[in-house]
Amino acid sequence: MIFKYLKHIELPFKSRNTTWSICPYTGSLLQEDTTILKQQINIPDKVARALEYCNYPYSCKVNIEPKLCLSETKINQLNKMSEKILQIGNKRFYMTRLYSCIKNKLFKNTGEAISCINSLSINKKLRHQLCLQRAFLASKVSESFDDKGVIFIGAFLPTGDMHAWIIEDGMQPDPEDRIWINYRPLLAFYR
Repeated sequence: MIFKYLKHIELPFKSRNTTWSICPYTGSLLQEDTTILKQQINIPDKVARALEYCNYPYSCKVNIEPKLCLSETKINQLNKMSEKILQIGNKRFYMTRLYSCIKNKLFKNTGEAISCINSLSINKKLRHQLCLQRAFLASKVSESFDDKGVIFIGAFLPTGDMHAWIIEDGMQPDPEDRIWINYRPLLAFYR
């Protein structure tokens, strides 16, 4: 296992006199009254390319990864990591982020990883409540995420509903997640 820190970039959104952002340390959605435009940020190329797919979701490739037949050992490893990330929970966002930095490459890409994560019993039951844990766990166990993947956390404004998803190599790798297109990306994590 190798520790590879997830960098972040904030992608604040200004609407009238309100700026929306997500705190990269707490995961909280922030609403700030502001009339002053903040300094422009330099977005890394990898994040900028992934952001284009968020802006134009119809241009994403379709995930056609076949379901993998994993060994019992790998399934147990994935299940233990899933239980650990669920135990850490949303309230300790930064700890979830740090836990996902301890790489354990079980899959060649996030498509395979998410396919197997979705097949775990807890993820079947709580499918729509575990988007954050699923995204961070997939980044932890995928070989290709480091070079090609970006985790986005976005909000459905102004309701405050939040969602997390991955864009990797021109694809949103979770074929069961179709709601991501409704969320404005406000925070990105990448390596």
